[in-house]
Amino acid sequence: MRYSGALSALLLTAALMALLVCPASAQSGLMPYSPYTVIRVTSLTRAQADLVDFLYDQVMYGETNIVLPEDTAYDDASVAMNCLLQDYPETFHLAKQWSITYEQRHPEIARAIKPQYRMSWQEAEEIRAALYHTAQELISADPTALGLHDALADLVTYGGLDDDCYTAPGALLEGLAVCEGYAQALCLLYRMAGIPCGVISGDARDHTGSVGRHAWNVAYISG
Repeated sequence: MRYSGALSALLLTAALMALLVCPASAQSGLMPYSPYTVIRVTSLTRAQADLVDFLYDQVMYGETNIVLPEDTAYDDASVAMNCLLQDYPETFHLAKQWSITYEQRHPEIARAIKPQYRMSWQEAEEIRAALYHTAQELISADPTALGLHDALADLVTYGGLDDDCYTAPGALLEGLAVCEGYAQALCLLYRMAGIPCGVISGDARDHTGSVGRHAWNVAYISG
């Protein structure tokens, strides 16, 4: 998909939104890239960022009932789960539904999160291994920002009939993805190549003037 003049506006928007960069604060042994390559477009409070770090490993291990730190705000729990879905391509196994338990007398305080998953932990691990292997092959061939962009464009056809098309595995392993799948895949490639990157979602206007939901990337390239 090409946006010509609209693309310039999107890139300008991305550049401005990059001012909201918030790198991950903790290194997880499960993270396939440096936390310093993580760009979060959504501005998080310190408590929300800490909660994302707390939840990351447990979601990656497929925990179904995650007891939260004491005095976790209900709203912060929702923000953290949304952040895990948008900002970490490797959490493709996480479904977009979850439940949060709270204190009856203090509903603003969350006690636990029960995530839902799109697949078993074992299946996710197998897919993740193949995903990282494919990503590393592309990076080894050409680790530059333009090279990875072009390799992804050559590999992927726009489309898909199931939820995989919104994910990095849909793009890199199946060769079928919509804009969100492209963005998640490029985000993973760039980060594994050491290029800071993030995913933006919002509204975009195409060459006909139509406005629709879209996803794209923001990255730091050569300063």
